[in-house]
Amino acid sequence: MTASQSEFAGPRRGPVKGRHLVSIAAYFSIFVLAEAIAAFASDPGEATLGMVIQVLLLFTLLFHAALLSRTDKLFSRFLAVFALPPLIRILSLSTPPTPFTVIQWLLIISLPLLAAGATMAYVMKLRPRDVYLRLGGPRVLVLQAPIALSGLALGALEFLILQPTEPWIPALTLQHLIPAAIIIGIASGLAEELIFRGLILPKSETILGRLPGLLFISLLFAAMHIGFRSAIDLVFVFGVGFYFGYVVQRTKSLYGVIFAHGLANVALYLILPFYF
Repeated sequence: MTASQSEFAGPRRGPVKGRHLVSIAAYFSIFVLAEAIAAFASDPGEATLGMVIQVLLLFTLLFHAALLSRTDKLFSRFLAVFALPPLIRILSLSTPPTPFTVIQWLLIISLPLLAAGATMAYVMKLRPRDVYLRLGGPRVLVLQAPIALSGLALGALEFLILQPTEPWIPALTLQHLIPAAIIIGIASGLAEELIFRGLILPKSETILGRLPGLLFISLLFAAMHIGFRSAIDLVFVFGVGFYFGYVVQRTKSLYGVIFAHGLANVALYLILPFYF
């Protein structure tokens, strides 16, 4: 096993230190605060404040990671990947939704996220298999199809919770559905799963341990959905994040959850609004 592989695999119980926990709790709390401010803003100024906090958090995390790059390499890399969720929010808040359609807007913000995730993996010398972009053996391959299809059920459940009334496409035709589904697969499937389950999850396991790392990434994933202003949805998304993370831990592959995540949003925003 090479040095990078050993670091990637990480111990089942991470080398967590008191100062690590304090830093993680502080950064996570600031992230949640910024998400809440932006979500419940009553005027543009408050929404801007939420984005300013995310910008400051992004640069603080990267600066902290740089300071520890020689003395505490494991925690430095954890902090570096922790900077990706603030980047997601900065891109979504700073990119104007008009004159674009929702699908076009989604594509615009997803491409820089993919580039950021790929750059982070490259700088850390991680191979595709190190971020779980591998198919695995025959047993893992057999599991990928039901995992992927579970996304349809997850999308239906979240539809019952959120009940979105406006579909993201003008008509339920193949001409509109297929391109939109591909873009959603890239944005919410590939980009988000690469960031959360491919990069942040293994680094969280390395620092916190297997189960605490899974719980942390599930909380972080749920916090990204504060903007829906639904406590039930936050609990639901936490459960989905835990399920996706557990699947990745067991299979060492992202492909099932990539398709599950994409199919969930296809059902939620492209198909079900036309029928209910």
